Amino acid sequence: MSSRNSLALAVVVLPVLLGTCRGFEEGRERPRTNGATVTAADAASTVAKPVLSPRVVLSPKGKPSLNVSVEIARTEGERQRGLMYRQHLPMDRGMLFLFEEEEIQSFWMKNTVIPLDMIFIRQDMTVAGVVENAEPLSRDARSVDVPSRFVLEVNGGWAGNHGVTRGTPVKFEGIEP
Repeated sequence: MSSRNSLALAVVVLPVLLGTCRGFEEGRERPRTNGATVTAADAASTVAKPVLSPRVVLSPKGKPSLNVSVEIARTEGERQRGLMYRQHLPMDRGMLFLFEEEEIQSFWMKNTVIPLDMIFIRQDMTVAGVVENAEPLSRDARSVDVPSRFVLEVNGGWAGNHGVTRGTPVKFEGIEP
């Protein structure tokens, strides 16, 4: 497009845009493409609401709350893959496994190359138990003796370093179980 055409386009489009903005500032309505109208209040309600990244908040007794940003493993395929083949996991990150039923959950570390803590979470949103520093590349089954519905995997040693034990309250943010 030539600079002359660009200038002509700007002369035509700019007043339209300014008029539209001025209409919202003055509280006037503007037609939508489907024939309905939109008000300034409608426009404001759709502007940049903060999106919560999925995270798990743990509140160990006598310690500050801990936030872990998580990837979600909801489907059977996602749960089977888990954190396999990962070379690194940032300290404030993890993976949350969601199950349909509260029951004894069992995990192994086949093809998982970093040590992990497995935090088993009951449906009542308390920690059922913790498997600490699960050995990488092992097919040994890891579980706790209490049914759980969710399992949070974090770096090995994380739970012990932060005082996360059986009974620790848990909250999900930005996650639909």
